[in-house]
Amino acid sequence: MIYCLESDKPIIIYKFGENPERRFKSSFAPISIETKLSKIAAGDNYNSQGFQVRFYSPNNFLYTDYIVTEYKIVDIGEAYNYDEILLKQCGETTLSANGPGIDVSTLVINPNIKCPVPEIDRCSFIVRHEDQIIFQDQGDCPLSLEVQCGNCPPHNIECKANHYPGYCCIPCESTAQKIHNLANKIK
Repeated sequence: MIYCLESDKPIIIYKFGENPERRFKSSFAPISIETKLSKIAAGDNYNSQGFQVRFYSPNNFLYTDYIVTEYKIVDIGEAYNYDEILLKQCGETTLSANGPGIDVSTLVINPNIKCPVPEIDRCSFIVRHEDQIIFQDQGDCPLSLEVQCGNCPPHNIECKANHYPGYCCIPCESTAQKIHNLANKIK
């Protein structure tokens, strides 16, 4: 999206996630801004954990593989020729029943297969002037972003003034409401 006129000095006011608000002042105008959402690894400090369990299920007549962080075998009694397995799969927080049963004698644990590294959302934006990148930043999602083109913040109009700095900023919404109230009184 294109912002501001050639004579403006754009200010981008942005915030990533819960971080404090930041500002970027551009010496160039007009500018275009492209926002992006990317998936990245959870972080350099991720501790890969878990292991693979493989077992034969007599009810399904097949071998089953799960990557888990914990498991528990439950004896479901002499009426059945198998036991049940409770698994805590990668990303889960509680043990839950998986599969119709397990032939305990076929249980194989492979500690070399680990849980995959989880991905998180990462927000970023790129500011361009005449197709040249002049600024970029990234951080935690969500991204909130506003562009101030003139001397006044967004949703304000700039009026000339006889005092320093030579202009004043008037909020559009409250001024419109005052004009509307005054028009109703005149009727």
